[in-house]
Amino acid sequence: MKCDDFLLNYEAGSTVNRLQARLHARRCARCAVTRERLNELRKQLAAPAEISDYHRRVWERAAIDQAPEPVWRWVARPRLALAGGLAVAAALVVALVLSVPRNDEPQDGRIAEHFQPPTAQTVTTFLLGATPAEISELELGLNQIEVDLDDLAEEAARLEARQAISELAAMYQPLGSGDST
Repeated sequence: MKCDDFLLNYEAGSTVNRLQARLHARRCARCAVTRERLNELRKQLAAPAEISDYHRRVWERAAIDQAPEPVWRWVARPRLALAGGLAVAAALVVALVLSVPRNDEPQDGRIAEHFQPPTAQTVTTFLLGATPAEISELELGLNQIEVDLDDLAEEAARLEARQAISELAAMYQPLGSGDST
């Protein structure tokens, strides 16, 4: 360690740097004097300053005086009553909600019923009663759904590729400036 680096490492360095600075000060007389001056300065700054008798009496009088009692304004009590009323109302609502039995809980442990897709007979019956305009509207809607699903599949593929690229970039650190290999 150089003498120029001693002060910085002794005061603000890491644990290893401070240890190296102390070892350096044992061997270097100039840095040992600097270390002693710093220690003396620390002791002087840590010692409480002497105060005059006048200032001591002022501080003692300030310590004896008590803070004034808080004055309840006319709005404090209505606010307290309102807060208490709201707390009681909230407790009543919670008690009421907890006391009502639930009738929608499944009895056999299943959460949802199994969905049965419409059969061909149901679809045919629906389409027999439909007008040609309704059928063409349904065809247009189905075509639009197909286009939307294709767009969503492409977007999902793009998002998966972006995520893979982000994960790959996170695994490898970028080259530092000037590194070309």
